[in-house]
Amino acid sequence: GWHVIELRAKDPQGNEIIEKKYTYVLDPASEMRPQEPLLVYTNKTSLEPDESLEMVVKTGPDSTYVLETSTDITPEFTAFTSSQRINRLLTEKDRGGIDFSWLYVHNNRVYQGRQRITVPWSNRDLQLEWATHRDKLLPGEAEEWRLTIKGNKKEAVAAELLAGLYDASLDALKYHGWQRPTLARANNLTGNWNANPGFGRSIGNTWLDNLQEVVPISFNKRYDALDGLASLIYPVRQQLILRGISGRVYGAAAPQASTGIADAALEEVVVVGYGNQKKESVTGSVETEAAEPADASAKQARDEIETAPPVRTNLQETAFFLPHLQTDADGNVTFKFTLPEALTEWKFMAFAHTTDWKTGYLQGEIKTQKDLMVMPNLPRFLRQGDDVRISSKISNISAGDLQGIANLQLLDAATLEPLTGFSETLIQKEFTARANQSTTVDWVIHIPENHINPVVVRITAKAGNFTDGEENTLPVITNRMLVTETLPLPVRGNETKTFTLEKLTDQPSNTLVNHALTVEFTGNPAWYAIQALPYLMEYPYECAEQVFNRFYANALAAHIVGQSPKVKAIFDQWATRDTAALLSNLEKNQELKSALLEETPWVMEAKNETEQKHQIARLFESHKLAKGLQQNLSKLGEMQLPEGSFPWFRGMMSDRYITQYIATGIARLRHLGVEAASSEAATEILTKAMDYLDRQIQADYDNLLKNKAKLADQHISYPQVQYLYLRSFINNPAIPKESQMAYDYYVTQAVAFWPQFNPYLKGQLALALHRGNNSEAAAEIMTSLRETAIHNDELGMYWKSMPRGY
Repeated sequence: GWHVIELRAKDPQGNEIIEKKYTYVLDPASEMRPQEPLLVYTNKTSLEPDESLEMVVKTGPDSTYVLETSTDITPEFTAFTSSQRINRLLTEKDRGGIDFSWLYVHNNRVYQGRQRITVPWSNRDLQLEWATHRDKLLPGEAEEWRLTIKGNKKEAVAAELLAGLYDASLDALKYHGWQRPTLARANNLTGNWNANPGFGRSIGNTWLDNLQEVVPISFNKRYDALDGLASLIYPVRQQLILRGISGRVYGAAAPQASTGIADAALEEVVVVGYGNQKKESVTGSVETEAAEPADASAKQARDEIETAPPVRTNLQETAFFLPHLQTDADGNVTFKFTLPEALTEWKFMAFAHTTDWKTGYLQGEIKTQKDLMVMPNLPRFLRQGDDVRISSKISNISAGDLQGIANLQLLDAATLEPLTGFSETLIQKEFTARANQSTTVDWVIHIPENHINPVVVRITAKAGNFTDGEENTLPVITNRMLVTETLPLPVRGNETKTFTLEKLTDQPSNTLVNHALTVEFTGNPAWYAIQALPYLMEYPYECAEQVFNRFYANALAAHIVGQSPKVKAIFDQWATRDTAALLSNLEKNQELKSALLEETPWVMEAKNETEQKHQIARLFESHKLAKGLQQNLSKLGEMQLPEGSFPWFRGMMSDRYITQYIATGIARLRHLGVEAASSEAATEILTKAMDYLDRQIQADYDNLLKNKAKLADQHISYPQVQYLYLRSFINNPAIPKESQMAYDYYVTQAVAFWPQFNPYLKGQLALALHRGNNSEAAAEIMTSLRETAIHNDELGMYWKSMPRGY
């Protein structure tokens, strides 16, 4: 029966506080009928197959009628007029859960309820266990870890593992975790009994959604390797279907991130997430002491610090991202990595799955620490003319007190020479750090008004045999802004023209300072195309279109060398001049380089022309051309999917646009007579891609017929326009017979609806139609382009309404 539990207490003011809780005590074995209209008891709410479910249904003293509904695959209905005991042995088909619902009428009132019995898909769980690993490591240490993956019966399984390790302090900005996706069925009763409150009648019905083999499930898919930590902010919308993954990428472009892919078998991907670094504080009290210049008692420490301690420079926030690790015959996964040098706590995540979608997840934390740790607290940048306090926490996690010397060095990031003109360029300060506590030291420095190069801030500490140091590079920004005014100087042959630089002669500002006047002349505009080739070669990512662009640049460069030996001779001369300091330390830090270009672009201008010449000269070196062609064409072939399409990045789904982009590029190179584009490997890539694209254009047409679309309306858009343009370059392989009708239909669409497109697409259609013997329509397009163009003596001919992107 019912019981009351009463708790009494007094608050600090002496007032009595009473809390009551009512509870019903039920004896399942008793045959006594409860006073309540209906009570339901289950021995467990979560069971496994081959376990017994025991449910006791007790009704009140009056005659009752209970209707119980159970769901696994199909509903079951049972009527009761008295207390009942239900025993059920669960089987494999009950996985996904069982729902019981009931409806009960008593004394002109309707009672209903529901009980959920969980039967998990435990047979699909993988057990991830550490075989070898350590949770406390030194910064920069090389490690080898081994994980064991087993099935739910402890058997070895063949599985793929995704593993990552990143700075756990980033979770304070935005939590990151891998949700375990599941394709397992959940048995849910989707309807409730609906009871009419009128006396004398009760209307009820229940329903169960039809179980379908293909169930769309919306989910967020993140590609960390594409945009670093920006993937925490830019989720990529996808749709999952049981038979495969399909969808389209939506949303804003993600910020740039640096991604390097090693050639090792593990295919390690290191993602650098740029931003403010958040360091993990060491537990313990912080003791701040006034830092005084070192006296004679610290002479020994000063002498020792002259042998400079090693400094930590690799402070990236992602240690590794390994998307494709495979188990061995015993279910073990072994991988090697080198930790970054940051002193922090790292978050490890691992997700494993088998081909039949058994999954497992493991998460843990490790720490990188030293007995003596230097943790600078630095600004994100320095500004000309500012006085800045540079401070650092020095932590001691050893068993004894430490006394030593802290040292600050400021270096020019371009030359690594010590800086002068700063108030305290090289100062040593004493510190005392008690056991398991921290202290701070600080310096005040002045940034000269005329200093523009980035500053390397190097802080080191030494106490006996314990040393540590950390190095960071900070950009120096200015209060000035570079304004560039340009004036085109178009001069035709046998012509004399006068130009006035009004922006240069009319300067109303008192603070304006002229920086440079540059006149650039070229007798052949093709030179600008040559200057752009190194840019294509320096694309940083391993996505399909950038791999192709590197091949494109190599192929064009080799073609130019073969056609124009005199051009090659000029490049050879450039390569032998001013080769010293071609690559500075600044260029190795992409984040810093971007900041410099944004804040002080004139600083880099002086190096641009000479550096550009060296880049072009290096591009046209014969042995590098051959190696680049082979490497990039090989990578491109490896990325092509069996159906002939290309993904954007490895592991992603087919991308029609990327496939047409690459096929069009190869076709254009062949049209120009570039030998590399007609090689056996390039021909195989193009043939497979055209086979895929021919099927796609046929699928477009078939969908119109299937949906009974009005074929006279416009159904041509960018993908079909690009296909027609691509096909105009290629006669071999020819259009398949089964795709010919689709091709002819979209040619008809192009003739009818070309005015709907922008000038760029009109130009592509004009070429495609002209090559396809539709000269009349091509001439109409060319006439339209000439009429809508803007003609200007200085700017030449251009179109005003050219949109960006595609």
